[in-house]
Amino acid sequence: MFLALCLLYFVVFAFSLNDIFATPTSLRKKIYFFLSCAIAIFSFLIYDKIPATDAVNYVYNYDSLSSFADYIKGINRGIHGYEAGFSLVSLFMKIFINNGVFAMSLIAALGVLGITYQISRYTQFWFIALLVYIGHFYGWNGLILLRQTCALVILFPLLKYIPEKKYFRAILLILLATLFHASSLIYLLVFPLYKILQNNKLVFVAIIASFLIGYFEVIPRFIIMISDSIPRGEILENYILNPGKGINWLSYLVMLFVWSVAVYFKQTLCQNNKYVEVSIVYLGLAIICAGLFQQFEIVIRFVMSFNFYAYVVLFPAFIYIFKNNWQNRLMYVSLLGVYLLLFFVRFFYILDKY
Repeated sequence: MFLALCLLYFVVFAFSLNDIFATPTSLRKKIYFFLSCAIAIFSFLIYDKIPATDAVNYVYNYDSLSSFADYIKGINRGIHGYEAGFSLVSLFMKIFINNGVFAMSLIAALGVLGITYQISRYTQFWFIALLVYIGHFYGWNGLILLRQTCALVILFPLLKYIPEKKYFRAILLILLATLFHASSLIYLLVFPLYKILQNNKLVFVAIIASFLIGYFEVIPRFIIMISDSIPRGEILENYILNPGKGINWLSYLVMLFVWSVAVYFKQTLCQNNKYVEVSIVYLGLAIICAGLFQQFEIVIRFVMSFNFYAYVVLFPAFIYIFKNNWQNRLMYVSLLGVYLLLFFVRFFYILDKY
């Protein structure tokens, strides 16, 4: 499986060169469509070979489902324990598909198709964005975390709705995404903070402050102090006492680097892609949250979806920094490809050994 995944990566990397040279648009669309379908089919074929607890649980929980009537009555609801949207979709699928492996493989494939379609709507350099997705996010948001992947597909239009102040549509999308993963509620933070997070000097100060607050564990100490007096405080206290692995400092430094480059070249980037500014806001918010909760793996995993949108918009947009110099663009895509390859290989090598 590991060798097949590496082959997939190199195929996507080869096609990413389409974004450097002037390939006719009609041909690019056809290539992108067939490549997206190929990745979806690949995901369908290897899903049952993923040695991850989440993947196994999805299949087990799907097989445990019985009927709509039983679900409404609460029978077996505690077994799967998933959000209502994902559960109802699974129940509907079970009318036609009884095999849990086949059903979850199909959801994985459709999730990949949804993401590749949305990517093509929010960046001009589709293949580089696809390379970023495959290299940085495909393992989690494509093969393992199916509910989160569904939510990511749904929340893509927020890149458009938030800057345009279409808050009603945005809130409806967030509520819909919450039916597939409850962590989608975190996007409600963007509305009150959007204007503030556009002030990059203020964000820089907030990044430093959040790092110091997180380093000295101010928030965990405060929660432990008040846990006895707040609803379900024992659950929060349990997360604090069992925080998980915490932040990956290399990923944190990459976030800082990408945010800094995007801010420095903001004017050039915004002139060429109108979704750059909201992507910078997303990334700034992700860095602040990661700093505040640097010891807590589960919180970091929730806020990393901000990274997903930021990276698939910003990394391709960085092409504009190099004007029309194809040699410099080729060097940039090559260096990006090496970075993503290291991330990709590390993730799947560890997963394969697991």
